[in-house]
Amino acid sequence: MKGKSLVAALLSLACASCATTGPDFAGLWSYRQECRFGHVANLELLQEDARISGSWDDGTRVRGESGLLKGTVEGTRARVWFCSETADDPKHACPNMGQEEAYLERVGDALVWYRGAQEYLTLHRNGEGVVIPVDDRDCAEDDE
Repeated sequence: MKGKSLVAALLSLACASCATTGPDFAGLWSYRQECRFGHVANLELLQEDARISGSWDDGTRVRGESGLLKGTVEGTRARVWFCSETADDPKHACPNMGQEEAYLERVGDALVWYRGAQEYLTLHRNGEGVVIPVDDRDCAEDDE
């Protein structure tokens, strides 16, 4: 009986070290659309256990914003808050992390950015030699 208890205890310890902390959000994630005014967004995320931090930019050829973000991993999602380095409204200027509550979710190799309950963008991991797919799904044929 002692042998079975010892085996059970060792398996329990081994499984504890195998516990997952959830999806990996770390890295540079990018979105690209080329029709109309174009649209580019980037999230550069650092992840330490359940904490997320990083920077963001989101805009078109005409205008855009950028800033910092922070958040927490909750299950398969990361809940994030933003501040803007380009906002005209002081309530949203960095370091005030309250501009917008959103969440990120890993879907396969992609990262889906939600604003509220609405899907906003699908970003792809970026890096040296990577070509980010162009998302022109919402473009009218005349715009292309």
